[in-house]
Amino acid sequence: MCSSDLESDTIHATFDKKEDPEPVVTRPMISIDRLVAHPGNVRRDLAITAEFVESFANGVLVPFRITPNGDGRYRVIDGGRRLEAAIKAGLTEVPYDLVEDRAGDEAGQYLDMLNTSRHRKPLTVLEEADALFSAKEAGATRTRIRKATGMSSTELKSALSAAKLSDDARGKVEELEQQLTLDEIGRAHV
Repeated sequence: MCSSDLESDTIHATFDKKEDPEPVVTRPMISIDRLVAHPGNVRRDLAITAEFVESFANGVLVPFRITPNGDGRYRVIDGGRRLEAAIKAGLTEVPYDLVEDRAGDEAGQYLDMLNTSRHRKPLTVLEEADALFSAKEAGATRTRIRKATGMSSTELKSALSAAKLSDDARGKVEELEQQLTLDEIGRAHV
């Protein structure tokens, strides 16, 4: 299989002729039924929660790293957790990055899984609160934020409140051994 067998293999950016042009990016997409999870996925606990599945309501943001599987389908090297969630969310196609040279390189596939997982660090609750607050300040409505994140109105209110903590309070939160949730921080700040 080569990349020409896939539905698309280029990325285009075009601009509409408006006063404020916005780039339109078309990513290569593949039918989800052409993907198979890597049989030796190094992540044992996929931790697929309802919230994670709901986060796919607007599609997949990070492309899957795939390689030919040898049977007309493509093996997911990076994105096994996202693949499971996308299937549960009912998506029919997802973005991808094809790495053909990994098809016969099983060792390289494992090293890719290790390297792509090793550096993923979740946002802290305060970083998450700041991102939500910044989105709101940049013009996102609460409805848009709730739809994009799957948060309830109460959770969003707490998060926006947590973003307003003073530098002193932020320092104290960051020093805690156990990380507080956005709701706990927001309720304490109100």
